[in-house]
Amino acid sequence: MAKKGKGKKSGKKDKGGKGTRTPVMVDGVAAEEMTQEQLVEHVGRMREELDREREERNFFQLERDKIHTFWEITRRQLEDRKAELRNKDREMEESEERHQVEIK
Repeated sequence: MAKKGKGKKSGKKDKGGKGTRTPVMVDGVAAEEMTQEQLVEHVGRMREELDREREERNFFQLERDKIHTFWEITRRQLEDRKAELRNKDREMEESEERHQVEIK
């Protein structure tokens, strides 16, 4: 059986372009054209938005957990009721059999 040879890897990556970047737009203005004060205000707004998003995410996670817990409890209760019903049916059948024996 012949051994497979290892291929050589090139250290260069082909980017496919000349490295032109599109300017980042913030509030309709290129970020490079904004003053430091405008950038600081924008960062503040972004942090506030991040905080709101985190709070909302936490809220929805709590809601999801509540629903999941409710579902699990309800499912267990249903299983318990089904087991109780099976036991009652079995008791009724046994009682019916005893009654039939007593009648004979």
